[in-house]
Amino acid sequence: CGWKKRYAKCLVENTADLFWWQRWEPRATGVNKVTGQTSYSPEFVPYQGTRAEFMTEFEAQFDLYMPHIHMVKLLHQTGKLQEERLLRQGDETVAISISDYAAQIETPREYSATCAYRAKHNCCVSVIGYKPKFVERRVKKKGEEDVFVRIPKQKCDAFFGFFSNDIKPSAQHYNMQREDMEHFLKFGTTLHGEWFLDGKRLPKVGGHVDRRNVRVGLPSGPLPSKNAEHDEAKCWDLEDGSVQTADFPDFAHHIERTDGCGGQFQGEANAG
Repeated sequence: CGWKKRYAKCLVENTADLFWWQRWEPRATGVNKVTGQTSYSPEFVPYQGTRAEFMTEFEAQFDLYMPHIHMVKLLHQTGKLQEERLLRQGDETVAISISDYAAQIETPREYSATCAYRAKHNCCVSVIGYKPKFVERRVKKKGEEDVFVRIPKQKCDAFFGFFSNDIKPSAQHYNMQREDMEHFLKFGTTLHGEWFLDGKRLPKVGGHVDRRNVRVGLPSGPLPSKNAEHDEAKCWDLEDGSVQTADFPDFAHHIERTDGCGGQFQGEANAG
């Protein structure tokens, strides 16, 4: 829009009048006891100068921001157009997914006291669609007769990945969850995590490992059956499932979208 050519040379703003603004600056927070190096953390601190100095600094940051935000919007728009094109073409080898880290979930335990803090878990929600097809839908318009239009639909599955809140959401965790989704749809088994469907644990390549048994040198066994009881005489309602027929054996390409929050991926660029 030519903002830089007009606004940067505005005589009203580029003056020697005093002005204050805030900027990110590294501030010392402590010293590492092992290495002896000073640790720094960025803080939003006030700064005073002239209006002309502020405009010079703001213009430099604006030049860095505009190409980035333009590319982000272009990628998002291109992705949406590509998804719509694939749906209308009916490509049965492509899956489209969107993922987002939801709010932490509080889990009450059987042994949790009334005043105790509930256990918290992170949750990554992924919705993946595949096998598009066209269906006819009746559309009724005011003052007109009903008409039938063909619209694309697809099969959708939702995956909820829970993990300890001691582990920060990252690109590594997301990609492990993505690989599990892809492997389950294509082969009926998982690779990394422990997944449950309708109360049954999905088979995992190489078998499941019980970390509690690993600590004491014992082999990992199956889940307790429904007939086994707790110390409090409450039965388990989970059991191991068998290998299922793959729901999407023709899976060849995956278009993925995330919410774009770099903090959830430890600053990594994890755009699909």
